[in-house]
Amino acid sequence: MIEYEDGNLWFTKKGNLLTIGISLASVDEIGEAESVNLPSVGDDFDKEDVLCEVTGVDGTIKVFTPAAGFISEVNELLAEDIEVLNEDPIDEGWLVKIEMQDETDLKEYL
Repeated sequence: MIEYEDGNLWFTKKGNLLTIGISLASVDEIGEAESVNLPSVGDDFDKEDVLCEVTGVDGTIKVFTPAAGFISEVNELLAEDIEVLNEDPIDEGWLVKIEMQDETDLKEYL
């Protein structure tokens, strides 16, 4: 279940772990996704840093981090088959999982 969706991203929260993906509106905006430059496991981000860019046939969007933390997992499936992002951006097409440093970063979202 998506807990937050606005603009280019959605996320769910389970403990200190955020699962982040792009919204359906973003998929519509960029057209068919062609590539995504995912960060690496262990990369640190501050709140509102650019997490990644997703490029489609009609444009590119930037996805920003909703909270500071480090990347605990990336969706390796996207490197193998970017079509997953086009077909199911909410479930199978998630981008990354971030281990949050401070839950208060989310108070404006929740």
